[in-house]
Amino acid sequence: MVAYAYAAQYPNEVKKLALMDALLPGIEPVWSQVSASAWWFGFFSWQPSGSIVSGKEKEFLTGFWHVVAFAKDSFTKEESAEFIRAYSLNGVITGSFRWFGAFSQDAKDNVELMKTKLNMPVLTMGGQYFAAAFLKEHTKIVANDVHETNIPNSGHWLVQENTAAVQKGLLEFFLEKK
Repeated sequence: MVAYAYAAQYPNEVKKLALMDALLPGIEPVWSQVSASAWWFGFFSWQPSGSIVSGKEKEFLTGFWHVVAFAKDSFTKEESAEFIRAYSLNGVITGSFRWFGAFSQDAKDNVELMKTKLNMPVLTMGGQYFAAAFLKEHTKIVANDVHETNIPNSGHWLVQENTAAVQKGLLEFFLEKK
């Protein structure tokens, strides 16, 4: 989401862009459909949510990961420990939730930014059981040269659920001569 906004504002600084399971706020019709059905968008953007979860990061994260995952136990012990450690630092969980709170402003900004389509090659990378079904068409609304890599046997956590396919897709896209 952030990479799209940057590329739209500074297109001369971006040669290629990859959007990994990145729904773009304000880009319709998909934005309204997904954000209305994803309960966590509302919870995370709700001001007190960070203080509710603070001190319970391990329980929250390990309970939430499966909500948008396909592969069971896709986070290794080491990955889980690092996510929990990082999100347990003072203010981090609140800060990460506030990103969702900014979606309404992002949506307004993106409606303006999309008036000029991106011309650099854009890769959409979506999980077979999450965003792959709509991500390419969603991105075509804001970009002219859209490429697609669907990550099999994965939900939202592409890197954890199918690392090899993510690596292959990114390398092929970014190393391709154009």
